[in-house]
Amino acid sequence: MKRQNRTKDKGIMPWLLAIWLLGPATAQADDYAIDDAYLQSLSAEADQLEYMSGAEAELKASREAESAPVSPESLERLQQALRDTGAFEQVLNAHYPYSYQLYRKLNMQDRQRAFDTLRTSRRFSEVKHMIIQAYRQQIGRP
Repeated sequence: MKRQNRTKDKGIMPWLLAIWLLGPATAQADDYAIDDAYLQSLSAEADQLEYMSGAEAELKASREAESAPVSPESLERLQQALRDTGAFEQVLNAHYPYSYQLYRKLNMQDRQRAFDTLRTSRRFSEVKHMIIQAYRQQIGRP
C-alpha cells in the first residue's frame, strides 16, 4: 500500500514543479512584451541612425565623384536608372544601399519626386540629398 501512495505522489510532483517554474513566466509575459517592444524601438532607432549616416556618407562620396570626369560606369549607371522607376530603384539598391533604405521608407509622392530629381538633374548626389531631406521631414527631424 505504501508503494502505491509513492507512485501517486510522483505523478503529481512533475506537474507541481512545472506550474511552479512556469507560473512566474506566464505572469510576467506582459512585462517581457513591453521590454521586447522597447528593444524593438531602440533597434529601429539605431537602424535609422545607421541609414542616415550611411546615406550622408554616400552623398559626400557622390559629390566628390561628380566633380571628377565622368567614368563610363557612372554614365551606364545613370542611363540605366533613367529608364523607369523600377530600374532606378535597382540602381539605388545596388550602388547606394543606405540611401535606398531611406528611400523605401518614403511615401509614394516623395519616391516619385526622387526619380524626377534624377531625371532633371542627372546627378545621384541631388537624388540622395532629396531623399535625406524628405526622410528627415517625414520623421520630424530638420
